[in-house]
Amino acid sequence: MSVNVEKFGRQFHFSTEAILSLSAAAEALNAHNAASVFASCKDQLFSQSGDPWEVLTCLARQAGLHPFAVHQLFLIYCTEETKARYRAAGYPDALYYDSLKDLKYKMEETYQVYGVWGVYCAAWLSSFILLKCFCLGRLQFEILHSEFHYETAGHILQQHAPVINVHIPSFGRLYYDEILDAYARAAAFFAPHFPDGAIWFHCETWILYPPVNALLPNGNMRRFSKDFDVVHACIDPSQDDRYRVFMLPPEVPVTEYPENNALQRDLKAWLLQGNTMGVGFGLFLYQNGQIIPHS
Repeated sequence: MSVNVEKFGRQFHFSTEAILSLSAAAEALNAHNAASVFASCKDQLFSQSGDPWEVLTCLARQAGLHPFAVHQLFLIYCTEETKARYRAAGYPDALYYDSLKDLKYKMEETYQVYGVWGVYCAAWLSSFILLKCFCLGRLQFEILHSEFHYETAGHILQQHAPVINVHIPSFGRLYYDEILDAYARAAAFFAPHFPDGAIWFHCETWILYPPVNALLPNGNMRRFSKDFDVVHACIDPSQDDRYRVFMLPPEVPVTEYPENNALQRDLKAWLLQGNTMGVGFGLFLYQNGQIIPHS
């Protein structure tokens, strides 16, 4: 099976431990017809004609490996095709490397939360493989179609119209000047989707869930949230993002959550009161290089 973990891992600054663990997993897969399975799954992924993840999970069980490790190996296997498609689209190699770094960030997050060198969110990461999501500076962006009808500053966002969806990669501090730089890059990159110059940004995140947002300490995360007008909020049982704050798997009792900073202390106390995290959906208008205050 052609998965050069060593080469990819060195390019993307994987730890030695991660490279050794994934290399051992790749070796174990060789005895289970993994080459043909990976090739078939890659065809499904790029043609978007099927869902490869259950097939890969079954392969992991057969090989006695954790599915997260096999999913990461498959994503690495697909990156050569991704690189070729970046170049065919005229995108610079730097954009490829910046965007594919999320395979490293999510792997490190997976190891911290679950103790496995692999990725827990391979389906999400495939958006980078398929040239749907791009890292432009400090943030990641993709084009989605709005669930909401929204009006502000004399402009109307029609339901199903394109919006630039914002993601915050899990690395380093979140500085507001870098956020603004990322918005400018995204506005330029996706400008063809907004021929009238009215560019809409969207974000769906626990940070915008009003009860949790009220607990955020003053700083760049709170400043980021203020750009968005929250148009909808809900509790989604399938999406509980407390692990993003505490970096623990969901089965760990709230009583055992750490209290290493103000957000952890305040959020833990709030959860112990019987509250549940949710998600907020926010929008803002970006025009002529600036965020338009929402009315």
